[in-house]
Amino acid sequence: MRVLIAPMMAMAESAGPASRAQILASAMAAKGWEVALCVPEGAPVNAPAGVQAIPVRMPVPLGLPRAIGKRMFPLAQRLGLNRRVPMACFDDVLRLTGNADGRYLEAAVQQMREVIRRERFDAVYSEFSVPAIVAALAEEMPVFGTVSYPTQPSFASDPATVAGVNRVLRSLSMESVRSPEDVLLMPQVRFVPSCRAMEPFPEDAPVVFTGPFAGMPSNVTEAAEVPRDVVVAYLGNGAVTPRRAVVMLAEALKNSGLGLYVAGLPEGFAEGVRTAPRLDFAALLPRAVVFVNHGGQNSVMDGIAFGAPQLICPGRVFERRFNAEAAARNSVGVMLEHECFDGRSVHDAIGQLVDDREKFQDAARDLRAKLSNLGGAVQVMSVMSESMAHESRGLST
Repeated sequence: MRVLIAPMMAMAESAGPASRAQILASAMAAKGWEVALCVPEGAPVNAPAGVQAIPVRMPVPLGLPRAIGKRMFPLAQRLGLNRRVPMACFDDVLRLTGNADGRYLEAAVQQMREVIRRERFDAVYSEFSVPAIVAALAEEMPVFGTVSYPTQPSFASDPATVAGVNRVLRSLSMESVRSPEDVLLMPQVRFVPSCRAMEPFPEDAPVVFTGPFAGMPSNVTEAAEVPRDVVVAYLGNGAVTPRRAVVMLAEALKNSGLGLYVAGLPEGFAEGVRTAPRLDFAALLPRAVVFVNHGGQNSVMDGIAFGAPQLICPGRVFERRFNAEAAARNSVGVMLEHECFDGRSVHDAIGQLVDDREKFQDAARDLRAKLSNLGGAVQVMSVMSESMAHESRGLST
């Protein structure tokens, strides 16, 4: 099978779609499928071994002229302005990243259609890529995609973001939609890289739960014997900066005897704290008595995988807040508002997690078992193959 995988393109950090696309591409290539992965034009090629990289157009934040947007966005990131913008729903993400801009969508859909024709793919897989879905449907190509509970149309709140989408749909003689999220419902099979306990879709919802595409780590049994003696923190581009996290966590852990690791800072940034631009979470989380994170899906799943009780500070990003609430509901972590991220509040929250760690670890173990049984990328490929075979049989009769 020859598949094109298209993650949502954005100058802003979009680690979830990008990392899942990489994992899925690697799994498909390992299975012997011919796989191509969309990567940003002009950026260093970043595709797994055996996977073809196809450069595609990058949107400009807020739909600004390209020359202006390319200069303004890095400045906004340096000033931390991106951390202060509330994201109430996926509409806001599309607007901020430029993915809802009509001019971008017209160009991106046309480019994707040309790629599909030239490379003769059998199917397209979308990681929240609106233009990829529209292009595949316009080319009458089977299309599959990732969805999540908080990116459903019922979470949409900004009708203005649909204007550009509908202009493109009408130009292709396709029906208009009420929100961009409706486009995410168009793939013939939709996959949720989680489980129903974390993302409570109705029992009759036409989705396939897979758990994380990478599956669960195989060394957790051995890791269970490792003493938990550190606090690990990864705040990404969330409302709490790594610099603030170092200060507040160091204060909260004073005289606790626990080591502290913080990602997102240069090595040696703070005395007595292990800092690095990136950390090896697979090595550290089995030792973590608490995992402090921003509520990104990958982070929450990592915490569950290694049984690390989580202190989640999601800020004002809708999906991270949903994940934090789901983690609290399933007793694998607690949520802390970013305004309350001070030494005393963090000390109390970590104390709660440490005192009740058996409860949190048991809950994480139960969730891990559920997620492990869902199949990950293997399940995605199995369902895709079955769906394609069924469609082929239907066409031949």
